[in-house]
Amino acid sequence: MPFINSKVNVALSEEEKELIKDKLGQSISLIQGKSESWLMVGFEDNYSLYFKGKNNTKLAFVEVKIFGHASDRDLDHLTAEISRIF
Repeated sequence: MPFINSKVNVALSEEEKELIKDKLGQSISLIQGKSESWLMVGFEDNYSLYFKGKNNTKLAFVEVKIFGHASDRDLDHLTAEISRIF
């Protein structure tokens, strides 16, 4: 069961969460043998995030846990897609 948890420093509407969830569900298939049917997604919005000591821009911290094996190539593709989504 893969798990993608995100912490963002802005408010997310239910519609935005649904859209991001759908896109993450599609992107998890970049990992061989993984699909949305077993994906768990979490959101923590309005989270206090600081980068370089500042909190003056939109920020996101996204954590991905993959149980089992994934190739470096697949992980690179997933990372790129998640970055694009957020």
